[in-house]
Amino acid sequence: MPRMPSARAFLTSTLLATLATAGSAAADPAAPAAPTSPLRFPSLAPDGAVSEVAAEVAIGIYDGADVNLYSTHLSAQFVTPDRIGGYARVSAMSLDDAQALSDLELGGLYRADFTDATLALRAGVVLPTGPDQDSGFDEAFLPLIHLASRRPSDLAASAVDSTVVRLAASPAVQRGVLFARADVGLDVFIDSPGDDNPDPLYHIDLAAGFKQGAAGATIELSSLGSLGSDASDEGTFDAITLGGQYDLGEATVGGGLSIPFDTFDQGGLDLSGKTLFANVAAKL
Repeated sequence: MPRMPSARAFLTSTLLATLATAGSAAADPAAPAAPTSPLRFPSLAPDGAVSEVAAEVAIGIYDGADVNLYSTHLSAQFVTPDRIGGYARVSAMSLDDAQALSDLELGGLYRADFTDATLALRAGVVLPTGPDQDSGFDEAFLPLIHLASRRPSDLAASAVDSTVVRLAASPAVQRGVLFARADVGLDVFIDSPGDDNPDPLYHIDLAAGFKQGAAGATIELSSLGSLGSDASDEGTFDAITLGGQYDLGEATVGGGLSIPFDTFDQGGLDLSGKTLFANVAAKL
């Protein structure tokens, strides 16, 4: 029995409980005031909340493997007072004697702010800066292992010799100390090796959390699948992430645990295990 429906149902119920509790808090005069800085969801894509640079270091520990995958994820976003901006993202990883970079993602974003909600729109492109067809198998495989287990929604950045256009929308809501966010997007291959481009990919992220004072906690579910005709046979890449963070004012530090499950059947990819990570984000 696939675990995806139960995991998504769990996080959906968490989101609903968050909003219901938030509604009660909003009606309570004694409820704590809303945090002045937004809650960060470390597995989700840029949302244009603040201009920042961020770095994450992680270690992937897989069942039955005698070596660990070490990785670094770098990202930056810049937003003008008009809520228009841009972002950049890339990862580096190492497994035993193999090292590799993921493809580089660059893009623009726009964020609309409402009374207690926001909507961020993104358009970006993944450039083929990672391993190419002449790279060894181990080097070319590293971005896939890393992203599938830590950031399934960003799997397009592991494509070899491919250019991918990424479009996404990210609504978010805040009620006092409680936060909820979704991120839904489409990845379209426009230039890949061979005669035909791969089928488009879709991703769905759901996240919820709270921030009390400077401390916060998050839960995130990331899921990616294919829009191809045989997509139902391939399944999806999914990961659930638990995290904690502390706001230092001009910077936020945090860490957490990602656990992948229900991976694609094709290729015999086994990602049983977990990824531990720590991160820091500094405001610009």
